[in-house]
Amino acid sequence: MHPLSARLPALVILGLTLAAASVAAACAESGAAEPSPTPQPTAASASVIQQPDRLFTLDDLIAAGWKKSKQLDAGFVPAAVEVWYGFYSRKDIEVRVYASHQDVLQHGVGPAEEVARSSYRSDFFKGSAPNYSSYMILGNLILLCQFDVDDCEALTANVK
Repeated sequence: MHPLSARLPALVILGLTLAAASVAAACAESGAAEPSPTPQPTAASASVIQQPDRLFTLDDLIAAGWKKSKQLDAGFVPAAVEVWYGFYSRKDIEVRVYASHQDVLQHGVGPAEEVARSSYRSDFFKGSAPNYSSYMILGNLILLCQFDVDDCEALTANVK
């Protein structure tokens, strides 16, 4: 019998024990983690925060030139009060209304980041739902911007 073959079962058991210990340690670390902080906008989505101390309405955006087109189901957007599709200067801009700026930061940033990350799929020009490449926060609103955050900033520059 080869000397290694006699030790093979012991080596297998040792390897399995080390693997199990590593998995247990990783689970213990993630289970004991502190509560995750409120998600903050990242540079990857080109997000901008404007006027966090002010509450805005859809009428503020309409007065600035945004064309309200269709109300969307707010049930799919956590903590949103209303969700509207519209456009400004021939660019799609979806507006998500929240009760407060804190609600935007706590509940709205994550979904907005996800939309911005997953936008512009290959079916965009086949008549699918609008896609948004970036977003911005205006007080208690999240504006999803079709091509660039500059499109939303052009609108918010006109908000009184």
